[in-house]
Amino acid sequence: MSMGYAARCRIKNENEAEVVYEYACYNLNNDDYELAKESFCGLITIKKNAFVEPEIHEKIKRFPNGKKELMIKKVKREVDYETLFDTGQITVKNSSYCWKTISGFDIMALKLVWKIFSIYQDNSLIPKSIAIDY
Repeated sequence: MSMGYAARCRIKNENEAEVVYEYACYNLNNDDYELAKESFCGLITIKKNAFVEPEIHEKIKRFPNGKKELMIKKVKREVDYETLFDTGQITVKNSSYCWKTISGFDIMALKLVWKIFSIYQDNSLIPKSIAIDY
């Protein structure tokens, strides 16, 4: 069962240097969650050079019939979010509906950033929109 906390983001602006997401966070247990869901008043800015490419592992697999096949596997790399925030590669302007912060950042915005980087490492594409709930 969900606790009711949710957030969503979508690309507001993208150029060759950075991606700007607008995001909304809301609590499904509150009566005014529909208004908060459509607010998109928070901003997440990520420099494109901050995205971390996954490690590519290649291996030749030999089958019992003698046939060989090249197997390619993507392995996610660790992302040093603290450094990215400290150097300004990632910036967050909190949503007016945020309810919990860590070091001044909306917790749901941080979860969205983590999800954006995770999806990027899975398929090497910057996601257009994301929704999460807890």
